[in-house]
Amino acid sequence: MPHEHPWDYVMHFIVSFVGVLAIMFFLKFLNTPPRVSLYIAIGVMLVGGIVKEIVDMQIGETDMAGDLIGNFLGIALGVALIFSLKATN
Repeated sequence: MPHEHPWDYVMHFIVSFVGVLAIMFFLKFLNTPPRVSLYIAIGVMLVGGIVKEIVDMQIGETDMAGDLIGNFLGIALGVALIFSLKATN
């Protein structure tokens, strides 16, 4: 059964966007190289989103395509913001 509310896609977008930024800044704090930090942040958010959708599918509560699109768009915007901030430095 798909999600009952349209805001679920927005939440996937926001969580992915904020997650990428949070992981990047945390790894920067740990002095991880920027490229490695970016790959880790993207990977963690992608894997986390996919695993969540697989679990949701197991219990029959997912609109996998819409949720994953929200995840990908949030990650993409986070990466774009990171690159734009780096360009202004």
